Amino acid sequence: SGPEQIWEFVPWTEVLIPLQGPTGGRFVFVRGAPAWEEEHGVELLFRDERLIRLDRASGAFLSNCFWTWE
Repeated sequence: SGPEQIWEFVPWTEVLIPLQGPTGGRFVFVRGAPAWEEEHGVELLFRDERLIRLDRASGAFLSNCFWTWE
């Protein structure tokens, strides 16, 4: 009945919390498998507890140097 209920359909499958960044930034990567996008999934990137990127799961967050997001 509301947009916030969409998250009920996303089982979260992976969480990665790397070491703190060189400038003190704290990063968290979260990957999920939403019911409507089984092939690709979804990735979220948080920096210092703020969502800074939401995208289709491609592994790009993990393959690129995440320090560039600082």
